Amino acid sequence: MTGLDFLRDVCRDGRILDVGPDAGPDAWAAALGADHLEDVRRGRMRRDHGLVELSFAEEGHGRWRCLAASVQVHRLAHAAEGATGPLVPAPLARAYGRFAPRTPLAELTGALAAEGVRIVPLDDPSAAPFTRWRVPATGALVTALGADAHEGDGVGPGDVWSVSLVRRPTGEGARG
Repeated sequence: MTGLDFLRDVCRDGRILDVGPDAGPDAWAAALGADHLEDVRRGRMRRDHGLVELSFAEEGHGRWRCLAASVQVHRLAHAAEGATGPLVPAPLARAYGRFAPRTPLAELTGALAAEGVRIVPLDDPSAAPFTRWRVPATGALVTALGADAHEGDGVGPGDVWSVSLVRRPTGEGARG
């Protein structure tokens, strides 16, 4: 297994290590480990696990609701080749092995197509220099650096920048 397999699984399943964006902080900590940076302000909490970043809203009485889970793929470009280390949570490294510093969008769309998973481009000129793609079955949002963009931040044109999972409104299933 590889980092590409991880991104394919996130897009296909709408989950990270079997945890979805509807889970609470304890479920995420059980899946990704307790090693994270936590920033709590005004009823919002951000947990940064390196490669995976989570956003929560307080529901009251100390209860938190996950709003989104985002795989910050571009951060791998700053790590050494075949990064695992502190950037990739240990449970992900155990499950998927090595993560390449860059993931071309074409490789991710090819991996999804090989499993019959549809991914569609979104018409969003305001996203420039990025392009956005959605997996209709799960709602996963893939952001990539556009083909006309300049290389920057260690990521080149056509490379995946991030994959985001957003909590769906009540009544919508993960596979929609």
